[in-house]
Amino acid sequence: MFQKKQAWKSPLKASPHRSPGQSLDEQISEVMFDSIAFWVAISSLLVSLVIIEWFRWAYPTSPEPVLTTILITPLLGFSVFKLLKLRTKIKLLKLARDGEKAIGQFLEDFRSEGCRVFHDIIGDGFNIDHLLISPHGIFTVETKTFRKPPKGKPTVYFDGETLVVKGKKLDRDPIVQAKAQANWTKEMLQGTSNNRKISYQ
Repeated sequence: MFQKKQAWKSPLKASPHRSPGQSLDEQISEVMFDSIAFWVAISSLLVSLVIIEWFRWAYPTSPEPVLTTILITPLLGFSVFKLLKLRTKIKLLKLARDGEKAIGQFLEDFRSEGCRVFHDIIGDGFNIDHLLISPHGIFTVETKTFRKPPKGKPTVYFDGETLVVKGKKLDRDPIVQAKAQANWTKEMLQGTSNNRKISYQ
């Protein structure tokens, strides 16, 4: 009488390719909808409590607006501090995302030369910004985007081992990252090739 419903299956044999900067877009969304939403809610709650206390003070209900304000002000200040930090984080993430998109758009031109271009490849705890498969070899591209100084020319120095930007070494060495990503890609492609799972369509 009752037929068992069959599970729906996707018509796609594989997940769509990721777009340039997609991981950073996901991080921005996470910061905006999780972290910022939380602190906005906390700030709104604290302000509401202050307003309520002052409202009660305007009527004979023995309110304590001064005490409430004293207690809530430090928490409100901390919430504002967190919001400002998150705002700065989002600006940096957007800068990095826009840099990845710009490089991604540039690499797309290589398709006309017979190359395959992939973006935002997810590994175990890391991602490869761009992967270029060409008749001349396979290349991974690590993208770093920096703000220009308000005055003077931006300086980038590379001695073959170390990258220095605006006179400072970077916290996360992009050279180490690039080498690690290249090695991971090599091992991954060798493994899939040996198992005959790799295909270029």
